[in-house]
Amino acid sequence: MDFEISKKLEQNNQNKYESVIIAARVARKINSQRLAAAEQSGAEAPIKYPMKVTTEALKELAEGKVAFKYREETSAGDELFSQ
Repeated sequence: MDFEISKKLEQNNQNKYESVIIAARVARKINSQRLAAAEQSGAEAPIKYPMKVTTEALKELAEGKVAFKYREETSAGDELFSQ
């Protein structure tokens, strides 16, 4: 990982474990967008991208381009699923 990215994440006071989870979700989204674009173009050879999806996701997170929010916590007695 690029040292500058990890430095920016630290400066933003983001928990590194939360950052990894958020970046993984963003990377999945980027990957699915890339796959959809490749499928639409119909190219036989895979498209070369300058950056891996995980690096791109961490960079976006460090630059503040990713918006996220915390879920409300549920207590032990709350039902998680409606019937």
